[in-house]
Amino acid sequence: MLNAAAFLATVLALSLTAVSAPTNQTQPDAGLSKAARLRLADSFAERYSILTDDKDFVFDLGQNNFQSIANPQTFPAMVGTGTSIAAARFPGCSISKLHIHPRAAEMLVLLSGYLVTETIPELGAGGSSGGQRVIRTEMASPGALTVFDQGALHTQINPDCGDATALTVFSAEDGGFGFVADQAFALPDDVLATQLGDAISGADIDRIRAALPAGVAAMVDACVEKCKIPKRSLSLGGTGVPEQTRGPGNDASDCSGAGLDESLPMPLRQRLLQIFTQTHHMLELCACVDMDLVQGTAAPDKDSFLLQSILALSALYLTDVEATSDTRFANSKSLMFFFRSKAQELSRSLSDEPSGKFPHAPDMHPPYPSLTCPPTVVTIQANLVLGLCELLTMATSKAWLHIGLAIRMAQTLRMRREYNRRLVPRQREVRRRTFWACVMLDRLVAYCTHRTQTIDLSLIQLHLPCSEVAFAFGHESPGPTISELADGASDMAADRIALAYFVRTFLLWSPVAQIYVDGGRGSQQSGQRKPVVGSAEYEAAMSAWRDSLPSEMQWSLRNLRAHRSLGQMSHFASMHLLIQHTAFLSHHEYLPHAGEGRDANTFAVAIPPSDSDAVTISICIEGANQVVAMLRLIDSITAGLCYTQLGVCAGIPMVTAASVLLWAHHCSRDATSSVQLSDDQISQAKHDVDYLVNVLDSWAKTWRLARAWSNCIRLLDEFYQSRYRRGNKHLKNGSAEAAELRTESESVPVSPTPLRDGDGYPDVTMIPTETYYKVRLITGLILEQPELCKKFLQASIEQPFSDGGPEESSGLWGFDIEDFSWMNDPDLVMAASALWNDFTL
Repeated sequence: MLNAAAFLATVLALSLTAVSAPTNQTQPDAGLSKAARLRLADSFAERYSILTDDKDFVFDLGQNNFQSIANPQTFPAMVGTGTSIAAARFPGCSISKLHIHPRAAEMLVLLSGYLVTETIPELGAGGSSGGQRVIRTEMASPGALTVFDQGALHTQINPDCGDATALTVFSAEDGGFGFVADQAFALPDDVLATQLGDAISGADIDRIRAALPAGVAAMVDACVEKCKIPKRSLSLGGTGVPEQTRGPGNDASDCSGAGLDESLPMPLRQRLLQIFTQTHHMLELCACVDMDLVQGTAAPDKDSFLLQSILALSALYLTDVEATSDTRFANSKSLMFFFRSKAQELSRSLSDEPSGKFPHAPDMHPPYPSLTCPPTVVTIQANLVLGLCELLTMATSKAWLHIGLAIRMAQTLRMRREYNRRLVPRQREVRRRTFWACVMLDRLVAYCTHRTQTIDLSLIQLHLPCSEVAFAFGHESPGPTISELADGASDMAADRIALAYFVRTFLLWSPVAQIYVDGGRGSQQSGQRKPVVGSAEYEAAMSAWRDSLPSEMQWSLRNLRAHRSLGQMSHFASMHLLIQHTAFLSHHEYLPHAGEGRDANTFAVAIPPSDSDAVTISICIEGANQVVAMLRLIDSITAGLCYTQLGVCAGIPMVTAASVLLWAHHCSRDATSSVQLSDDQISQAKHDVDYLVNVLDSWAKTWRLARAWSNCIRLLDEFYQSRYRRGNKHLKNGSAEAAELRTESESVPVSPTPLRDGDGYPDVTMIPTETYYKVRLITGLILEQPELCKKFLQASIEQPFSDGGPEESSGLWGFDIEDFSWMNDPDLVMAASALWNDFTL
């Protein structure tokens, strides 16, 4: 590598000594070179009598393996132009020696690969911390341009395995070149041999580690490890770099590169950050992350927890081709696992000891070895992003824990109120949005895992998110309060605060979701205390909110297209899907079933006792049809329902709507005589279910959560078929075939969290036998532990047959267990198991 790179110093030096015989130069009898004769020419016209061959005006910069220089020595036609130009090739994992050009400024244009540059301008150019200014740039895409001022110390680093190529243009025909390695490094004699070339091979990094900036050494370390380049070590012993020549923290022992071995090629990193801004950042995370901080040049070191969480979440949307641009990864899944593991490790380190030290790589300039890690807004954001990634990948226990950790940190910082007037407007808005993101993810993970919500909404005293324009420019223009938006007192244009409208809608949906998750219809059988406010009151509040929406926020095709053009369709669509979901979520548990009467005590958990089956059916069918109609309308203008356009909030109503439509298709005629659906309605219900399943299946490759949702709908379909349409094979449940099925299912890997009866899941003999509760278990447990769901559903095999007639002959559950053989899904179960190996309950 040194031989290939050794020419680069001479190329950039513009030395008076030619690197080889000039390709176009001839020596006249007078002994003057062609360049000298051009300089002595009396006129420009005379120049053309010297440059007689048209080939004199062409120079091949690609010669010598793209390491050449066009200056008056090698290309006489450059005389009089006042410039020179060089082609440079930087081998993988190499560093160009720190150098200067005393007579020229340098402009470097990247042609291929990836370069990092560092420049130290003249004394007096102070940095933000008061010390010497160090300018660090990352050149990630072809055409990137940077400038090195005349006389400024600078170096270039190639942290990738492949070569990088560039063109450098100098503002003088002979800019000159000077190494400063002797003074900067003060290496012993046996290491000075490295000065013979212009570049240091990554394999020699251990020889000069202590003389390099900590970040540069770590960067090359990561590159050498990634590219599998063996190091050539040399002990510095007692004659190494004198202590007084090292910067603070630049000892060899401080340059391990911890935290930088996860660095990505810059184009791939930028792609992942772009994905983040286009997906969950604007919806579930309320656009709370300061992307300038993440995209800054210091991001690989500083705030690496947030960066790694973002990379893990965004990797879900990366194609395998994009992921393999980093040769460490075989596909996008392996990239996601890598960064999620890094983020999980940092989350544990940052939360183990409130006053512990931050486990980070030494910062570039200067390192901060003694930082402590109390809760910070950035750490809260990182845990939220990580938790969302784990929710989507079905690591539901971890998602619950990491999001819960973020909530506790936010409560530690008292972020639920406007306590921080000392901060500038943008910082205050970041804190508001971060807490609203805590609320959002608290509700989403609680619903998806059937757990209780954590944050008490009545204690929040925050403005809703402001307009994106005010946020971007840091204006003192907070969003409306909840009461102002509800009363129509806000003077802000609705289309400019779509996020505030979405958050307000989400807050109205969340108590209905909480009532359902915390027990719903089953609460009355367990003797739980009657809620102060029931579902009916919250439904009425949501209905009033829907009717009060300004015209531009009402549901219509025209508004949908308008919000899409403004880049906020996800807010608008998710808001209206949640409005519809609120209308029938609690009611769908009260859909009638054959042989089961309505409970007399239906109190405020769901519907008033006076509501008949006809009212319940009407509310549920209308709500489910509205959800499907909205999705089809979105589909018609987007040419496919993409998860990036809707978010997690869209999947939740889809599952409930599918449950209602499956009831309409399988159960409606046998369950009630008060309402008779037509053949067309029953057929359309199944058609709509198939549509919802197809949509979720299209998301399943990216979201394991979507796969669980679609499997949940399939399981409900088979459950209802077995419940209402079983034949003679149902009687085989207690046979040897069923036992064989049970034996096979036990070979499926299970979660390493050995939850048993009494560990938060009920004893199967104590579970209510009504159909609604079986549906509830199907839609709840499958999202967390499929094998436990299957265990409960198979409980009928182990129950003695009763004398209650053919419907009870299947045991406690009353359906054909053989229809559930598809649940032997090792991939899904293994995915959940692999993601839980660090946490237990």
